[in-house]
Amino acid sequence: MKIYLACYDIEDDRTRDRVSKLMGEYGQRIQKSVFELRLRNETELGDLKKRLRDLSEDSLDIRFYHLCANCRELCVTLAGQRVASFPAIIIV
Repeated sequence: MKIYLACYDIEDDRTRDRVSKLMGEYGQRIQKSVFELRLRNETELGDLKKRLRDLSEDSLDIRFYHLCANCRELCVTLAGQRVASFPAIIIV
């Protein structure tokens, strides 16, 4: 599994809503226009990119940053909390 940080800035409300809905199928929203995506492989990333291109005739500026396991372990919040690793499972 590969983890990507995806972010975008889309002015059109309808397109932005469609993009966020699609991104939600692949991961979880971190901020309004930022998602952490869990993808099985590069092929799945390619499929997602194609689906995103099909949403709009305009050129969308959507960026994908691969977060390797080592990089992910270094991620923290402003409060200093560690960012959960996928899959994040809590058993109570």
